[in-house]
Amino acid sequence: MAITIIDSPCGSGKTYKMMEMIRNNPNNRFIYITPFLDEIDRMRKQLKENNIEMYTPDTRNDKHTKIEGAKILLKHYNTNIASTHALFSRFDDELADLIEQQNLTLILDEVMNVVQELKEPTIILEDIPKLIQSHCIKIDDNTGQVTWIETSAYKGLFSKYAPIFRDGDVFAIKNKNGKYVCYIWTFPIRAFKSFKNVYICTYMFEYQLQKFYYDLYGVKYIKKTLVNHELVDYKQQYMETNNIEIYDGKNNFIGSKSELSIYNVKDDSKNTPFTFSWYNNRTDSTLELVKKIMTTMVKNNFNCKSNDIIWTTFKKYKPVLSNKGYSRGFLPCNSRSTNNYSNRHYVMYMVDVRINPFIKLFFSLHKIKITKFDEDMYALSEMIQFICRSAIRKNEKIHVYVPSERMRNLLRQYVSDGHVKRIDYSKAF
Repeated sequence: MAITIIDSPCGSGKTYKMMEMIRNNPNNRFIYITPFLDEIDRMRKQLKENNIEMYTPDTRNDKHTKIEGAKILLKHYNTNIASTHALFSRFDDELADLIEQQNLTLILDEVMNVVQELKEPTIILEDIPKLIQSHCIKIDDNTGQVTWIETSAYKGLFSKYAPIFRDGDVFAIKNKNGKYVCYIWTFPIRAFKSFKNVYICTYMFEYQLQKFYYDLYGVKYIKKTLVNHELVDYKQQYMETNNIEIYDGKNNFIGSKSELSIYNVKDDSKNTPFTFSWYNNRTDSTLELVKKIMTTMVKNNFNCKSNDIIWTTFKKYKPVLSNKGYSRGFLPCNSRSTNNYSNRHYVMYMVDVRINPFIKLFFSLHKIKITKFDEDMYALSEMIQFICRSAIRKNEKIHVYVPSERMRNLLRQYVSDGHVKRIDYSKAF
């Protein structure tokens, strides 16, 4: 296995470079994984113009699943395969065996969600002591790794947990009182190790959770970047920022605790504005005010049409903040890869990105430290990925509203010197 990280700014041609690799190696077979179906269509169409076939798994099989469809393509057809992150996340040992037998190359367009907190209904915390008492699972006192010890044929009350725990990819997290309060799932590392070669196209990989995940499992990789459409040894690059205009007016008060009080806005939440915790604990009147300010930004400050804007918040709060004039421009805050919004010149970024504290604790317990600096850079990378869905991809001027004081300062620092001066981030924050 050889893993190559292609770390280059958004819009620098990483996907096109991967198409070129597939075209230039017709005797090799590739699996292309991307977040979006439209990117699959684009890849397949352009390869077909060069008489190279790439198929997508379907559900026309005995199990009626796409993962089974992928296995059928591998077993019976000598072809390239394209699918989504969602399907790849269901990776299992049978698929790994098939891939190992055929020396395939993986192209992963953008990092995956390789570490997740398992929540209801996937795991019900009250069930765990019963699973232990029933001798279905055991939990390692040192690592927290959960092991399924029942037989594979077990059909008892807790059989739904067998697929979750059987592969040893779940780890339990204790609180200070020694009670297990959280369960962290990690993507099976064998999925990457089963490929002959792996190429991961992303930007600012050093601060992505997949980097810390590779550190956790001791996975080695090399880094490359694109310069004039050629892969060269990695050297950090910065995107063109001269066309990014950050809103710096009075409507930013909603993202600052101190300014909220100045404007006599009552907000009972003790959390930093626009974090997920803040949204969960805010007053209804505060969210109504946020929606009102967003509407004002679109109508008065941006003065733009609804088809010229993209905006985001946490998915749970999309219905709460949606309003006439911008609601159809919503994109999830973790959006990557898609080019469907590259004609939009106005961006409202209504989140303050933080790493799940249980995930940070999980890494810490395994001697992988995520610093405040790492988390700031992770937040910045997530925001840049979202902003790059807009017309900045075509080097056109965009206008960005980021009410979160922390996120705005991070973005301002990034764009302050453009792509010419290399920013010393160790001094910036």
